Amino acid sequence: NPLATFQDYQAAQNAVLTSLDRQQQAQPGVRLRHPYVEAGEIEPGIWIGPNSIVHPSVRLTAPLFIGAGCRIGRNTELGPETIIGSGVVIDEGVTIQQSTVLPHTYIGQFLHLSQRIAQRAELIDVTTGTNVQIADPWLLTAVNPALPGSLVRNIVERSVALLLLSATAPLLLVMVLALWRTTGGPIL
Repeated sequence: NPLATFQDYQAAQNAVLTSLDRQQQAQPGVRLRHPYVEAGEIEPGIWIGPNSIVHPSVRLTAPLFIGAGCRIGRNTELGPETIIGSGVVIDEGVTIQQSTVLPHTYIGQFLHLSQRIAQRAELIDVTTGTNVQIADPWLLTAVNPALPGSLVRNIVERSVALLLLSATAPLLLVMVLALWRTTGGPIL
């Protein structure tokens, strides 16, 4: 699937969105036969990935996809025809329409993106293909994929797994001894 321009890329993103939306599947246009995303449809045409936090004041307009592990601030407007990649942080008061925000990107407070592709500190105009490097990290920047919350969660999960393994070790030892006694041969 050759994508020669950013408009082609945006059209491909929109084809995925409309393929996911059951209400728009009857309308003519490019469709995927078996669209699949790891997200839940909270309303028709609005998909949100696991572990994403969306403030209750956010206005969502279909078709819209929000990836896993995103943080969306209050008074934000997302959609239509918007795709938010995984691990994206969107501050409050942001408006994003007909745009794609690629994974691990921070969108600063009160920004308005329309027909843009945002990738970390780079902003691309879909219609002209021009790109701009944003030097101000308060507007647009990269997000570290290993957020401190995920580090704490990782430590807690490993600690619980170690605790469960230690609690079940005596039971495993009894099962190994029972197998050895009944078979009389090597356990493995």
